[in-house]
Amino acid sequence: MKSGLLSFVFFNYPVADVIRHTAEAGGDGIESCGGRPHVYRRDLSRHEINELVDLLRESRSAVASFIPAHCRYPPCLCRNTETIRRDSVAYS
Repeated sequence: MKSGLLSFVFFNYPVADVIRHTAEAGGDGIESCGGRPHVYRRDLSRHEINELVDLLRESRSAVASFIPAHCRYPPCLCRNTETIRRDSVAYS
């Protein structure tokens, strides 16, 4: 049996930390939330996505499921990133 973790459990941490901590705990992968702050498509560059893919390979982990806006939706007015604040205002 394989085990993993829903990335939302680490809501206050970058998704890379979710991958690392899950692998260190013996997990095989993560279920990734497609909302903010983790893997919202408009927030990640191609380079950042490739870094996450590399980290998954290095940690011998996988993404068991990816569900857009599973637990969090794109709006996040309290972020200090201008793009995220602007998108959040436009989304509301």
